[in-house]
Amino acid sequence: MRFEIAVPNMYFLDGADRVFDLLEERGGIRSIGVNTIMEEFTDAENGSRFPSMVDKLNRPIMGKDVIYVRNHSTFIPNPALYANTRVTPPMPMPGTPDILRQALTEGKRRGLFFSIMDASLAIPPQEGPNRGEKFGYPWWTVVDDEYKGVRIDGQPIVGVESKSCPNHPEVRQYVLARLRDIIEHYPEIDALYVDHLEFPTYTLEDSFSCFCPHCMAAAKRMGIDLEAIRADLLPYFERLNRLKAAQLYEVFCHDSFRALSQFRWESIRNLAAEIRATIRDAGAGRVKFGITGFTPAFSMTGSRNYREIANCCDVVLPKFYPEHWTVVLRMWVARLCDGNPNMTDAEALAVVYKHLGWSGDDLPLSRAGLDVNTRRILPMRLVDVEAKRTRAALGPDAEVVPCVHGWGSVENWRLKLDELERNRLGAYIWALFHMTDEQFEVTRKAIQRIEEQTPNA
Repeated sequence: MRFEIAVPNMYFLDGADRVFDLLEERGGIRSIGVNTIMEEFTDAENGSRFPSMVDKLNRPIMGKDVIYVRNHSTFIPNPALYANTRVTPPMPMPGTPDILRQALTEGKRRGLFFSIMDASLAIPPQEGPNRGEKFGYPWWTVVDDEYKGVRIDGQPIVGVESKSCPNHPEVRQYVLARLRDIIEHYPEIDALYVDHLEFPTYTLEDSFSCFCPHCMAAAKRMGIDLEAIRADLLPYFERLNRLKAAQLYEVFCHDSFRALSQFRWESIRNLAAEIRATIRDAGAGRVKFGITGFTPAFSMTGSRNYREIANCCDVVLPKFYPEHWTVVLRMWVARLCDGNPNMTDAEALAVVYKHLGWSGDDLPLSRAGLDVNTRRILPMRLVDVEAKRTRAALGPDAEVVPCVHGWGSVENWRLKLDELERNRLGAYIWALFHMTDEQFEVTRKAIQRIEEQTPNA
């Protein structure tokens, strides 16, 4: 079991050793998650607010608890690797030192474990004044229209997860080139995790995708009639705001909806196989390949088959994020109930909970009970539910490092770690800027208990 914490490169500007001392002494953490994004400090007119979704940083950066940043790459890409794609990789700012290189060098002297997380499908802008910039957090969704996925109604996917389509041939070539590029620049890393390697499911409309020409061609090669699936599901999609609760559940159970889900999974599995081969080759078999994504509850609307995913990678990182689940369900209910007098929040949620396999009297039955801004979120016990489902599907031997969100109260943090400890699981913690001293103390004690109970820890 491993406890990792995501550390944005900005924190290393204060000195990498200071960061490592903090993590070891306060939290007992010796595994560090980094990325190849370097944030350039700027102002509100020229950058984006960091943090983007909370009032302020719990862990200030350079003495500031709110900053404005623009993103660029930590390293200069190797152009030869991208010869088979028009997609160009992000570039560093001229004259900027590779702060990640410095941090890795210092961390490896300490014997620390390092992973790099990369949202490879969130390609940087290919046109305009920001070409090559604004990729990754907090711009997970930046992608040109040419490369976006397409919903069942022919509209491009927009919003939270408007990534590039994983079946686009040039996108696939870009992803493989970028991951090889990362390993060649940072060969000492222990693991490379691909974030958002999935079709989107944040909005209900996104679950009805992708029907772009590249997906049509991929489906034909798989022997799947995606046009027939589209014809079956389009009437339901067009009536989302006029469905009764029973009809909504009919959509989730529809053979064509299940066939669409299977196609999405097969697409991801095929790409994952190529990624794994690339990482093994570039990393000489030493670098682990991990995949993040939604938990088993969202397998049907997402693009995961948890009984097969462990065969596609070395580490599975399900996102045990009650905070994100809350946002997803609120958007689903809003889509179904706004303008639909035939459906109440409670009716919609009852069907959604049934679809997800969740039950219990503590589950909210209205949008008012699903409001992250007012700290009304789904119960932490669902972490235990999804942990058990994950382990049951993957088996006892698969390496599972759940992603957990540091945002929120100390009590909720304690409840999350209690559920992980109960299921003998570690954690990938998102992220340093959310973690208070109190949360670090809870983490340190949890790690200590687990180590005491683990032979040869």
